[in-house]
Amino acid sequence: MESHLRLISNIVLYLFIYLLGQFLSILFITIPSIFYYAYLNIELKEVLIRIDKNILITVSVGAMISLIIYTLILRKNKNNLWKRCNFSNITMKSIIFIGIISICYSVISTCFVGFSYKFFSVYNAIVSSPIYSESILSLISGIIFIPIFEEILFRGIIFNELRDNLSLISSILIQGFIFAVMHGNIIQVIYTFPLAIMLALVYVWTDSIWASILLHVFFNFTGMVITPNIVSLNILTIALIPSIILLVIVFKDFKKIII
Repeated sequence: MESHLRLISNIVLYLFIYLLGQFLSILFITIPSIFYYAYLNIELKEVLIRIDKNILITVSVGAMISLIIYTLILRKNKNNLWKRCNFSNITMKSIIFIGIISICYSVISTCFVGFSYKFFSVYNAIVSSPIYSESILSLISGIIFIPIFEEILFRGIIFNELRDNLSLISSILIQGFIFAVMHGNIIQVIYTFPLAIMLALVYVWTDSIWASILLHVFFNFTGMVITPNIVSLNILTIALIPSIILLVIVFKDFKKIII
């Protein structure tokens, strides 16, 4: 009972630090920007648009703040973040399979978001959100910086904390739930939960955080750059069933191949 209470308190602490980092980032970047734009007499609507376009950068800054705090906490507890997450090498075969998984699930999730337009009014907010910003720095933040941070936090820290105290299946499901809920709206909760399960599985099977980082990076790159700008939803719909079948096949054989 005591160990479970300690587990819960640690996870709450990690999530609080994440939110604290985001708050500090908003405090020192977003709020000063609002005053600066007001000084330039820019309309409020335009100010909000500019802030939205740079939100991924703001999130990345907050993530770096949180990462520094996590490192200090683990060091205080005589633990090493690099070793805790296990940044060990992965094989080229694993990288290829991870790429296939990311493409397949990106097709599935993009189709889901597209079909959700008929049922969820928040879809318009999603497709017009800064995740589709043309800013290079925003794209780098969304494709590289944020996935690396999220894997360190949710798989490297939280998932490993869960694994130290609970069964593997329970740990995978709980970290998936936490990861999904932290993404906010109902659309993202629905498709990020299976994503988190896959991220945890490739992490466990390869015994390296690089595997889940690569899967997350590939998924975000495909979802942010390829599918919205190059491939139409009609084509993706045709590819939906083959993608589901291929994803099941790959996951069925992935563990056998890499071990």
